[in-house]
Amino acid sequence: MPEWTPYRIKLPAASSSRPGDAAILDIVRHVVHVPEARRILEDGVLRAGLVYDESRLNRSRTCVTWLSANTWGPGSIYGNVEFCFAWEDVIRDRNVYWVETMTAYSPSAYRLLITDRDLDGSRHVTPYDPSSDRGPLRERDGKWYWNPNYTSEFMVDTDLRLRRCSEFGFIEPCLSG
Repeated sequence: MPEWTPYRIKLPAASSSRPGDAAILDIVRHVVHVPEARRILEDGVLRAGLVYDESRLNRSRTCVTWLSANTWGPGSIYGNVEFCFAWEDVIRDRNVYWVETMTAYSPSAYRLLITDRDLDGSRHVTPYDPSSDRGPLRERDGKWYWNPNYTSEFMVDTDLRLRRCSEFGFIEPCLSG
């Protein structure tokens, strides 16, 4: 059984307007604190950085830009400045790989690597096909869906230029923690 099976979503039936348990994926976000946002604005780019947490990728020297489809109702611990990108622009002509789940997070997070590279032989990631694999990220007939009941973490292994940013603004700060 693939590691992503517990996070799978049920797509809406093609003939139904009922959404199933999937949410439409059209925007992904990068949230930071004000000093980091200032640096991003000055540079004109979100710079990919080394994965340094307990991830499977932390010894691979992979640099990523973190994105998520989630919004943070009571505020984000990652900051209060949000850069938004169109999912179609982020995913276009790229490969998707399953990285891992982070079950110590609340809610648990699932991580997918988005890349231009062919990593099918990598020991760090597993090939993931959103059109056929039944996990938390799905694509059907050009429409994208994701599982909003968990934290989505999309690790894009490139810098993202701000000219690709579709929205920018302030969000509520997290008042706890």
